[in-house]
Order: sequence, then structure tokens, then C-alpha cells
Amino acid sequence: TFTGTLATSTSWGQKARDTLLLAKPRLSALVIATSGVGLWVAPSSLGPLAVLCTLLGTSLFVAAANALNSYLERDVDALMHRTRRRPLPDGRLAPPVALYVSLGGAALAFATLWLAANPLTAGLGLIAYLVYVAVYTPAKKKTTAKKTVAKKKPAARKTAVKKPAA
Repeated sequence: TFTGTLATSTSWGQKARDTLLLAKPRLSALVIATSGVGLWVAPSSLGPLAVLCTLLGTSLFVAAANALNSYLERDVDALMHRTRRRPLPDGRLAPPVALYVSLGGAALAFATLWLAANPLTAGLGLIAYLVYVAVYTPAKKKTTAKKTVAKKKPAARKTAVKKPAA
């Protein structure tokens, strides 16, 4: 039964790892790397602290978007072999944890970018976060669900043909 906190993870270390997995670290690392390259080749001269804080803010927005994506796709993730062992579909974390991580991360990211870079950068980060979770995730969810159902249909047809034939 859900109590409003972390669900069934057994240790604090496991809970921390599962919470980190909401951010999809490997995917996030690619976004951060491309952001770092963009900052490196940009014609402006940002100081090292501003670059570090901008990368931190970007990392927080990416992690927040991925956490909300994990929350929104937990039902489809539970159906797919590749994703069913993620923390939410596997029941190791309660779904509200992903919401808290996402909203808290997005708020912290916005503040970090506003203060370390500028309001435009913070606003663009917020727009990217919103587009990812409000446009991309629902569109991906529809196509993923269709693919999952399409993969199940041939198996169902095979069973329907084998059972009467046996």
C-alpha cells in the first residue's frame, strides 16, 4: 500500500539509486555533453563558475524532465521488457516521488540558470522542459503503446491458432 513516501526499496542506498535512475543518467549525460560543447564553442567568454552553474542548471532541467517522463510513462514502461525493471513500474519507488523530484529539480534549475546565466537561459530551459513533458512524452507514449500492442497481437494470433489446432 502506498503511504506517500518511497514504496518498497529496502535500503536508503537503494532508494537513492532508484531516485537517481528517474533522471535517466546515461541519456542525461549525452544532453549535458552537447550543452558543454555548445558552451565551449560559443563566442562569449563565460567564466568557469558561470559555465559550471549553467551546466548544473541544464543538468537539473534534464533530470527533472526525465523524472516527469518516468512518471508519465510508468504504465507503458511496465509493459515493455526493456523498461519494466525501472523504479516506478517495478514498484521500488512510489509515483509521487518522481513528481517531487521533477518539480523540485525544475524549480532549482530555473533559479540556478536565472542567477548564474540570465533570465533568457532560464526561460529557454523551462520551455524545453515543458515541451519535453507536454508534447514529446505524450506523442511518444501513443506510438510506444501502439508498438507494444502491435508486438502482442502476433503472439495472441499464434496462440489463437495453436490452441484449436492442438
